This record gives sequence, C-alpha cells and structure tokens, in this order.
Amino acid sequence: MVISPGVPVDAPWLSDYRALNIPIWGEIELAGAYAKGGEIFILDMGEPVRILDLAKNLILLSGHKPDEDIRIVFSGLRPGEKLYEEMLMEEEGMQETANKLIHIGKPIQFDEEEFLCRLTHLRDYVVSEPEDIRTVVQQIVPTYSIQEE
Repeated sequence: MVISPGVPVDAPWLSDYRALNIPIWGEIELAGAYAKGGEIFILDMGEPVRILDLAKNLILLSGHKPDEDIRIVFSGLRPGEKLYEEMLMEEEGMQETANKLIHIGKPIQFDEEEFLCRLTHLRDYVVSEPEDIRTVVQQIVPTYSIQEE
C-alpha cells in the first residue's frame, strides 16, 4: 500500500468492518466448509474500526507522523453512503455453526411478484419528480425507517 500526502478519510467519527485481517480471511475460508448452496454467511468480525484510527495507524506503520509528515484529509460522506454498517436485521435470524465465529443467515421471505409490482410503481412515481419518495420506498422495504429531519 502506498501512503501518499493527504490520506482521505470520509469523516472522523465513521467506523467500518472493511479492515480485513488474517483471522477474518481464515473465517471466510472456513465458511466454505459449511456451504450446502445458497447460504448467507455472517462472520463475526469483531468490533468495527474507526476509519480515522486506521488511517493514523497506517501512517505510523509507514514510518511517518500523522498530520505532520502526512496530512489526513476529511473528504466528507459520498451521496448515499451509510453512516454505519448493519450486520444483520432481526428478521433474518442466525443459525449457529460448529465455529462460533461463523453463522448462517436466514433470508427474509417475500412475494417476488408483489415486490416487482411495487418497484414498477416506484419507477412510475419518480417520473413526476415528487418531493419525497420515502413512504413509497417504505412500502417496498418494510424495514426501512424514515428519519425525520
């Protein structure tokens, strides 16, 4: 990995699970042993890592000082970027495996024909460029909660 001047970080308070280490890669490999076909595997990846801490550690590990030798630049959130990672919704449930760090998720059942019909309705609805489409999205995705501004 090359550390260049001005390491971009979305926001100082964001955390993520994207920092995969060797034990996590091992879990990914082991998950294949439990596969029968079509399963959704959920890996216990520990606690999320603050992106700012990750950036600072990478700079230190490369022999430099954060904000002295290499500046950290806060680039801001990209449109649609999640503020936090939701590992699993309650409705999905989890089935345990012999490895306590690997679980199998149960997909939410839904009526595909009704889902496609609602998507068509959403497509037709947005053509008129409405002020707010959140209630229509909520009809398609019942677990979506509208956040008041």
